Amino acid sequence: MPSISVLLFAYNRKDFLKDSLNSLASQKFKDFEVILISNFSFDLSNYTNLNVRQIITDGIIENYIYLGIKNAGSDIIVFMDDDDIFLPEKLEFIYNEFSSKNIGYIHNNSLFFSGNIKNASYRQLGRKPDFNMSSISVNKNILMRYLEQIKKVSAAQDTFIYLCALDNSCNILNTSTVLTYYREHQKNTSRNNYCSWLKLYLNNIVYFQNIFDSRRPKKHLKRIYVITRFTIFSRGFDKTPPEFIYWIYLLFFGFYSVRPLLVLRSFLKYFKLTIK
Repeated sequence: MPSISVLLFAYNRKDFLKDSLNSLASQKFKDFEVILISNFSFDLSNYTNLNVRQIITDGIIENYIYLGIKNAGSDIIVFMDDDDIFLPEKLEFIYNEFSSKNIGYIHNNSLFFSGNIKNASYRQLGRKPDFNMSSISVNKNILMRYLEQIKKVSAAQDTFIYLCALDNSCNILNTSTVLTYYREHQKNTSRNNYCSWLKLYLNNIVYFQNIFDSRRPKKHLKRIYVITRFTIFSRGFDKTPPEFIYWIYLLFFGFYSVRPLLVLRSFLKYFKLTIK
Protein backbone atom coordinates (compact mmCIF):
# COMPACT_ATOMS: atom_id res chain seq x y z
CA MET A 1 0.00 0.00 0.00
CA PRO A 2 1.44 3.41 -0.96
CA SER A 3 1.91 6.06 1.73
CA ILE A 4 0.19 8.75 -0.37
CA SER A 5 -2.44 8.72 -3.12
CA VAL A 6 -2.22 11.65 -5.53
CA LEU A 7 -5.52 12.21 -7.31
CA LEU A 8 -4.74 13.97 -10.58
CA PHE A 9 -7.77 15.38 -12.43
CA ALA A 10 -7.80 16.24 -16.15
CA TYR A 11 -11.00 17.31 -17.85
CA ASN A 12 -11.16 18.33 -21.53
CA ARG A 13 -7.54 19.47 -21.75
CA LYS A 14 -4.13 17.87 -22.25
CA ASP A 15 -2.10 21.06 -22.59
CA PHE A 16 -0.36 21.08 -19.22
CA LEU A 17 -0.68 17.50 -18.01
CA LYS A 18 2.92 16.69 -18.96
CA ASP A 19 4.20 19.43 -16.64
CA SER A 20 2.11 18.10 -13.76
CA LEU A 21 3.37 14.55 -14.25
CA ASN A 22 6.98 15.76 -14.54
CA SER A 23 6.66 17.53 -11.21
CA LEU A 24 5.40 14.29 -9.65
CA ALA A 25 8.29 12.35 -11.16
CA SER A 26 10.67 14.87 -9.53
CA GLN A 27 9.34 14.40 -5.99
CA LYS A 28 11.92 13.68 -3.30
CA PHE A 29 9.40 11.39 -1.58
CA LYS A 30 8.87 8.26 -3.67
CA ASP A 31 6.31 6.08 -1.88
CA PHE A 32 3.15 7.32 -3.59
CA GLU A 33 0.69 6.35 -6.28
CA VAL A 34 -0.88 8.59 -8.92
CA ILE A 35 -4.48 8.05 -9.95
CA LEU A 36 -5.07 9.98 -13.16
CA ILE A 37 -8.77 10.56 -13.74
CA SER A 38 -9.59 12.03 -17.15
CA ASN A 39 -12.12 11.97 -19.96
CA PHE A 40 -9.43 11.17 -22.53
CA SER A 41 -6.59 8.72 -22.98
CA PHE A 42 -3.06 9.95 -22.24
CA ASP A 43 0.19 8.24 -23.19
CA LEU A 44 2.02 7.36 -19.97
CA SER A 45 4.89 5.43 -21.57
CA ASN A 46 7.37 8.15 -20.52
CA TYR A 47 6.38 7.79 -16.86
CA THR A 48 7.28 4.19 -16.10
CA ASN A 49 9.09 5.45 -12.99
CA LEU A 50 5.75 6.59 -11.58
CA ASN A 51 3.13 4.31 -10.08
CA VAL A 52 0.28 5.62 -12.25
CA ARG A 53 -3.20 4.25 -12.76
CA GLN A 54 -5.41 5.93 -15.34
CA ILE A 55 -9.18 5.96 -15.02
CA ILE A 56 -10.94 7.17 -18.15
CA THR A 57 -14.52 8.24 -17.63
CA ASP A 58 -17.14 9.89 -19.80
CA GLY A 59 -18.82 11.10 -16.65
CA ILE A 60 -19.29 14.68 -15.57
CA ILE A 61 -16.67 16.52 -13.51
CA GLU A 62 -18.70 15.90 -10.34
CA ASN A 63 -17.72 12.20 -10.45
CA TYR A 64 -13.97 12.78 -10.59
CA ILE A 65 -13.36 13.27 -6.87
CA TYR A 66 -15.72 10.41 -6.06
CA LEU A 67 -13.84 8.00 -8.35
CA GLY A 68 -10.49 9.15 -6.99
CA ILE A 69 -11.44 8.63 -3.36
CA LYS A 70 -13.00 5.22 -4.07
CA ASN A 71 -9.82 4.03 -5.81
CA ALA A 72 -7.25 5.60 -3.49
CA GLY A 73 -5.02 3.02 -1.82
CA SER A 74 -3.72 5.33 0.91
CA ASP A 75 -5.32 7.17 3.81
CA ILE A 76 -3.41 10.33 2.81
CA ILE A 77 -4.99 11.94 -0.25
CA VAL A 78 -3.30 14.75 -2.15
CA PHE A 79 -5.33 16.50 -4.84
CA MET A 80 -3.86 17.87 -8.06
CA ASP A 81 -5.33 19.66 -11.06
CA ASP A 82 -3.79 18.98 -14.45
CA ASP A 83 -2.60 22.58 -14.95
CA ASP A 84 -0.71 22.97 -11.65
CA ILE A 85 2.79 21.96 -10.57
CA PHE A 86 4.17 20.58 -7.30
CA LEU A 87 7.50 21.65 -5.84
CA PRO A 88 9.89 18.67 -5.35
CA GLU A 89 9.49 18.70 -1.56
CA LYS A 90 5.67 18.79 -1.57
CA LEU A 91 4.86 15.12 -0.89
CA GLU A 92 7.71 14.76 1.61
CA PHE A 93 6.31 17.70 3.59
CA ILE A 94 2.76 16.33 3.47
CA TYR A 95 3.78 12.86 4.59
CA ASN A 96 5.89 14.15 7.49
CA GLU A 97 3.09 16.42 8.75
CA PHE A 98 0.43 13.71 8.61
CA SER A 99 2.75 11.15 10.21
CA SER A 100 4.08 13.24 13.08
CA LYS A 101 0.96 15.21 14.05
CA ASN A 102 -2.72 14.48 14.55
CA ILE A 103 -3.76 16.37 11.41
CA GLY A 104 -6.74 15.68 9.16
CA TYR A 105 -6.41 18.50 6.62
CA ILE A 106 -3.48 20.45 5.18
CA HIS A 107 -3.57 23.50 2.92
CA ASN A 108 -0.25 24.78 1.59
CA ASN A 109 0.63 28.13 0.10
CA SER A 110 0.91 28.72 -3.67
CA LEU A 111 2.81 30.88 -6.12
CA PHE A 112 0.94 32.16 -9.18
CA PHE A 113 2.36 32.14 -12.67
CA SER A 114 1.35 32.65 -16.27
CA GLY A 115 3.82 31.61 -18.92
CA ASN A 116 7.31 31.44 -17.40
CA ILE A 117 7.29 29.75 -14.01
CA LYS A 118 10.38 31.76 -13.03
CA ASN A 119 8.13 34.81 -12.81
CA ALA A 120 5.79 33.18 -10.28
CA SER A 121 4.58 35.60 -7.60
CA TYR A 122 2.88 35.57 -4.22
CA ARG A 123 -0.76 36.58 -3.66
CA GLN A 124 -2.84 36.70 -0.49
CA LEU A 125 -5.43 34.50 -2.22
CA GLY A 126 -3.04 31.58 -1.98
CA ARG A 127 -3.36 31.56 1.82
CA LYS A 128 -7.12 30.89 1.86
CA PRO A 129 -7.57 27.45 3.46
CA ASP A 130 -10.11 26.39 0.82
CA PHE A 131 -8.36 27.77 -2.27
CA ASN A 132 -7.17 25.48 -5.07
CA MET A 133 -7.46 21.70 -5.04
CA SER A 134 -3.74 21.40 -5.80
CA SER A 135 -2.97 22.93 -2.40
CA ILE A 136 -5.18 20.54 -0.42
CA SER A 137 -4.32 17.25 1.27
CA VAL A 138 -6.74 15.35 3.50
CA ASN A 139 -7.20 12.15 5.45
CA LYS A 140 -9.35 9.81 3.35
CA ASN A 141 -11.50 8.78 6.31
CA ILE A 142 -12.79 12.34 6.67
CA LEU A 143 -14.33 12.19 3.19
CA MET A 144 -15.87 8.72 3.26
CA ARG A 145 -19.14 9.81 4.93
CA TYR A 146 -19.69 12.46 2.23
CA LEU A 147 -19.15 10.30 -0.86
CA GLU A 148 -22.73 10.53 -2.13
CA GLN A 149 -22.83 14.31 -1.65
CA ILE A 150 -19.48 14.72 -3.42
CA LYS A 151 -21.02 13.30 -6.60
CA LYS A 152 -23.30 16.38 -6.79
CA VAL A 153 -20.61 19.05 -6.29
CA SER A 154 -20.21 20.81 -9.67
CA ALA A 155 -18.07 23.74 -8.43
CA ALA A 156 -16.23 24.83 -5.29
CA GLN A 157 -14.84 21.34 -4.76
CA ASP A 158 -11.96 22.79 -2.75
CA THR A 159 -14.40 24.55 -0.44
CA PHE A 160 -16.41 21.34 0.00
CA ILE A 161 -13.32 19.35 1.04
CA TYR A 162 -12.46 22.06 3.57
CA LEU A 163 -16.01 22.02 4.95
CA CYS A 164 -15.77 18.25 5.42
CA ALA A 165 -12.68 18.79 7.55
CA LEU A 166 -14.39 21.55 9.56
CA ASP A 167 -17.43 19.35 10.11
CA ASN A 168 -15.22 16.56 11.46
CA SER A 169 -13.54 18.91 13.95
CA CYS A 170 -10.15 17.57 12.91
CA ASN A 171 -6.88 19.46 13.29
CA ILE A 172 -6.25 21.72 10.31
CA LEU A 173 -2.89 23.03 9.14
CA ASN A 174 -2.92 26.08 6.86
CA THR A 175 0.79 26.47 6.27
CA SER A 176 2.56 29.43 4.67
CA THR A 177 5.04 27.00 3.11
CA VAL A 178 4.88 27.26 -0.70
CA LEU A 179 4.49 23.79 -2.23
CA THR A 180 2.32 24.45 -5.30
CA TYR A 181 2.56 26.52 -8.46
CA TYR A 182 -0.87 27.72 -9.56
CA ARG A 183 -1.05 28.28 -13.31
CA GLU A 184 -3.24 31.08 -14.68
CA HIS A 185 -4.41 30.72 -18.27
CA GLN A 186 -7.45 31.27 -20.47
CA LYS A 187 -8.75 27.75 -19.86
CA ASN A 188 -9.00 28.19 -16.10
CA THR A 189 -12.54 27.21 -15.18
CA SER A 190 -13.11 30.32 -13.06
CA ARG A 191 -11.72 32.69 -15.72
CA ASN A 192 -13.32 31.27 -18.85
CA ASN A 193 -16.76 32.69 -18.03
CA TYR A 194 -16.52 34.46 -14.70
CA CYS A 195 -20.20 35.39 -14.47
CA SER A 196 -21.47 31.84 -15.06
CA TRP A 197 -18.82 30.38 -12.78
CA LEU A 198 -19.73 32.74 -9.91
CA LYS A 199 -23.42 31.83 -10.16
CA LEU A 200 -22.58 28.12 -10.27
CA TYR A 201 -20.29 28.60 -7.28
CA LEU A 202 -23.08 30.33 -5.36
CA ASN A 203 -25.54 27.53 -6.19
CA ASN A 204 -23.11 25.01 -4.76
CA ILE A 205 -22.64 27.09 -1.60
CA VAL A 206 -26.42 26.94 -1.11
CA TYR A 207 -26.25 23.16 -1.63
CA PHE A 208 -23.50 22.93 1.01
CA GLN A 209 -25.68 24.82 3.49
CA ASN A 210 -28.16 21.94 3.32
CA ILE A 211 -25.43 19.40 4.13
CA PHE A 212 -23.42 20.96 6.94
CA ASP A 213 -25.19 22.10 10.09
CA SER A 214 -22.41 22.19 12.70
CA ARG A 215 -21.02 25.53 13.86
CA ARG A 216 -17.62 25.63 12.12
CA PRO A 217 -18.74 24.91 8.53
CA LYS A 218 -21.88 27.06 8.94
CA LYS A 219 -19.78 30.05 9.98
CA HIS A 220 -17.47 29.63 6.98
CA LEU A 221 -20.40 29.14 4.60
CA LYS A 222 -22.14 32.31 5.74
CA ARG A 223 -19.01 34.37 5.09
CA ILE A 224 -18.35 33.05 1.59
CA TYR A 225 -22.06 33.23 0.69
CA VAL A 226 -22.11 36.94 1.52
CA ILE A 227 -18.84 37.67 -0.28
CA THR A 228 -19.94 35.75 -3.40
CA ARG A 229 -23.45 37.24 -3.41
CA PHE A 230 -22.07 40.77 -3.31
CA THR A 231 -19.37 40.04 -5.88
CA ILE A 232 -22.12 39.00 -8.31
CA PHE A 233 -24.17 42.10 -7.47
CA SER A 234 -21.31 44.62 -7.53
CA ARG A 235 -20.10 43.44 -10.93
CA GLY A 236 -23.56 43.84 -12.43
CA PHE A 237 -24.15 40.13 -13.01
CA ASP A 238 -27.34 40.40 -10.95
CA LYS A 239 -29.16 43.73 -10.56
CA THR A 240 -31.30 42.58 -7.64
CA PRO A 241 -29.77 44.00 -4.42
CA PRO A 242 -29.20 41.45 -1.63
CA GLU A 243 -31.52 41.50 1.37
CA PHE A 244 -30.92 44.10 4.08
CA ILE A 245 -29.42 41.64 6.57
CA TYR A 246 -26.68 40.74 4.11
CA TRP A 247 -25.58 44.37 3.85
CA ILE A 248 -24.85 44.23 7.57
CA TYR A 249 -22.92 40.99 7.09
CA LEU A 250 -21.04 42.59 4.19
CA LEU A 251 -19.69 45.38 6.40
CA PHE A 252 -18.29 42.77 8.77
CA PHE A 253 -17.18 40.03 6.40
CA GLY A 254 -15.94 42.43 3.73
CA PHE A 255 -13.47 44.20 5.98
CA TYR A 256 -12.70 41.03 7.93
CA SER A 257 -11.68 39.39 4.63
CA VAL A 258 -9.65 42.48 3.67
CA ARG A 259 -12.07 43.31 0.84
CA PRO A 260 -12.90 47.01 1.35
CA LEU A 261 -13.11 47.50 -2.43
CA LEU A 262 -15.94 44.96 -2.59
CA VAL A 263 -17.78 46.86 0.15
CA LEU A 264 -17.30 50.21 -1.63
CA ARG A 265 -18.22 48.82 -5.07
CA SER A 266 -21.39 47.20 -3.69
CA PHE A 267 -22.63 50.41 -2.06
CA LEU A 268 -21.84 52.46 -5.17
CA LYS A 269 -23.72 49.94 -7.30
CA TYR A 270 -26.70 50.08 -4.93
CA PHE A 271 -26.90 53.89 -4.91
CA LYS A 272 -26.51 53.98 -8.68
CA LEU A 273 -29.52 51.67 -9.10
CA THR A 274 -31.48 53.65 -6.47
CA ILE A 275 -30.88 56.97 -8.21
CA LYS A 276 -32.05 55.52 -11.51
